[in-house]
Amino acid sequence: MEYSEKVHQYYSLTEQHQIRKIIIAVISVIGIMILADIVFWLIKWRKKSYTDPMSKLHNREYLTRCMRKNKKKLAGKPLPLLMMDIDYFKQYNDYYGHVQGDNGIKALAEILAESVRKKDLVIRYGGEEMLVILQETTADCAKDMAERVRKNLADKHISHEKSKVSDRLTVSMGIYAVYYNGEDIFELIEKADELLYQAKRKGRDCYVCA
Repeated sequence: MEYSEKVHQYYSLTEQHQIRKIIIAVISVIGIMILADIVFWLIKWRKKSYTDPMSKLHNREYLTRCMRKNKKKLAGKPLPLLMMDIDYFKQYNDYYGHVQGDNGIKALAEILAESVRKKDLVIRYGGEEMLVILQETTADCAKDMAERVRKNLADKHISHEKSKVSDRLTVSMGIYAVYYNGEDIFELIEKADELLYQAKRKGRDCYVCA
């Protein structure tokens, strides 16, 4: 009788132990799933915070983070910057309406996204202004890209009846080709912006490079 009780106790303890193991395993799996879900949403939220919702390009916050992260890696290497905006965009927006104005920005954003390499940066800098930072490439390559963007935009035949330079949507660009030495990126952007305004004074639908 005593032997039977011991056997019963043994199997009872074994069963309880197995149940505990199953419960722990289930809790662990649920915990991992919850953690994975949290990580997924954190990544999604972070990506969203670095993305311009309308153009789907990166924003200034992403630019600041990226330059801070890659400052040493980029030091001493060529880093052409292209600053651009749509010619007579206010007139375009006023005449065609804000929805079409947004579509014009999206069209340029798509062209830029298709024209760069994976390691290059394309930023919606503000309004219709776009910034492209080409890593480790020459001024000539930056010029080639500028021409490609102008051509691809022209090929879309987006009407702009209120433009003073064309009957279609066009862009002006400033290209500042520099070897990066750890400067504040916004100082370099100012240089590219000055060249953009030179392109506007030159007649628009063109680029100026320095």
